[in-house]
Amino acid sequence: MVVPPEFDEFDLEEEPGPWHRRFWGFTDRPYGGFGCLFIVVMLVVLALVLSLNVDALRL
Repeated sequence: MVVPPEFDEFDLEEEPGPWHRRFWGFTDRPYGGFGCLFIVVMLVVLALVLSLNVDALRL
């Protein structure tokens, strides 16, 4: 394959992966990529705390 001098095959950007590989923690991020899991866990904890507070206020 003849490559023109202004075009190098190493300059090609990698194709983005499927959506689940991009958004579920497979990208080069400084953290693990569990943002969605963290949000879900925080919502469950918040719901538990609020339900405990509602039960305590009913007494």
